[in-house]
Amino acid sequence: NKIKKLGLDHPPVTLAAKIFCHATEHYRQRQESVPVAHKNKETENKNDDNQVGVVPDQQMLEGHFLWSLCGDADDLEALEIGVVPASTTIQAQQRQSNTTTSGTTTTRYCCTLDPLYQYLKRSLQLTKTEQETLSLSFLHMLASKTARNAFGIRTQSPFKPYYASLLRKYGRDSDAHKSHMQQVAMALSSCSSNNKNTTKLERGMDRLVEEKVAPWITGIFTLTAYMNHSCEPNAMVVNQEFVYAHIDLVAKRDILPGEEILISYIQGVQQQKSTNQRRRELQAKYLFTCGCSKCTSS
Repeated sequence: NKIKKLGLDHPPVTLAAKIFCHATEHYRQRQESVPVAHKNKETENKNDDNQVGVVPDQQMLEGHFLWSLCGDADDLEALEIGVVPASTTIQAQQRQSNTTTSGTTTTRYCCTLDPLYQYLKRSLQLTKTEQETLSLSFLHMLASKTARNAFGIRTQSPFKPYYASLLRKYGRDSDAHKSHMQQVAMALSSCSSNNKNTTKLERGMDRLVEEKVAPWITGIFTLTAYMNHSCEPNAMVVNQEFVYAHIDLVAKRDILPGEEILISYIQGVQQQKSTNQRRRELQAKYLFTCGCSKCTSS
């Protein structure tokens, strides 16, 4: 809810904030494990770039699978994630790119997650020393990694399977079935914004369930995060139904031993677009120009 109020209600940003909190906990655990003698030495050498007991910013994810994934703090602007600082003037917000052959100049805005960082800094009570490592730049890097490597999935609402199970157990229009449906209707009407109490199911009530328990979420899955893209993939990602935030990797054809497994980063009708349209979308969302066989052949 706080992220929504900050105007940063973007699944990769939400995921980055969660990872930032975990990284803070990890950082503090590592700091607690540093011997007291080393901490004293750290205090004596505050100006030393190689302080003992302090985890440098670039090493926070070292050894973690996120470390090897693409995504840098500077990618935030190209991915158009974040907000434009309200305290700056339009001239300060704008950065001019190279002038094109037509003589026109494109303008880009400096994006930042600083409002979110300030909130996290207060909530986690980051010290000045911790802020040197758990910095705004570090949060920007996490957001870029989640945006470029995460999958967006939506879990299925449990209402439809529940309703089907009642039909199988009690039969349609039986007294037991009607009693359960009245209870469900009363529960759903109590969640409705119109405060209309009813004992009868109405059209659209199941959407209330979906809004609360079947949201769109973003996750980084360790296996698929390492897979490359192709507009003619030999495998596809299918998310699990019901309430399990799992995904399955399914082969679209026989894959030979030693053959690279390729998936498509764009789904559905997006795959049927022209080469230029697909390349533009991939460049905007993932910052690369596709060179797969389908794109190069056309």
